[in-house]
Amino acid sequence: MNLLTLRRIYTIHRLLVLRTKVNPKKLSLRLNVSRATVFRDLEILRDIGATISYCYFTKIYFYNADFKIICLWS
Repeated sequence: MNLLTLRRIYTIHRLLVLRTKVNPKKLSLRLNVSRATVFRDLEILRDIGATISYCYFTKIYFYNADFKIICLWS
C-alpha cells in the first residue's frame, strides 16, 4: 500500500469520525479517484476492524462504533 492510499484512507476515516456525510460519488470527486477506489478503501477500513454501515435511505456511509487510526505522519 502506498502513501497516497494511506492518506486517502485516513481522510475517509476522519470524515467518518466527524460524522460527515460520506457519499461514495461525492467522495470520489473530492478525492479525485473512482467510486471503485472509494469502495476498496472502505473495505480496507473494514479489514482493519472498522464497523462501517451504509444507509440506503440517505445513501451515506457511517461508523457504527468508535474506531481509531493512529497517524504516524504529518
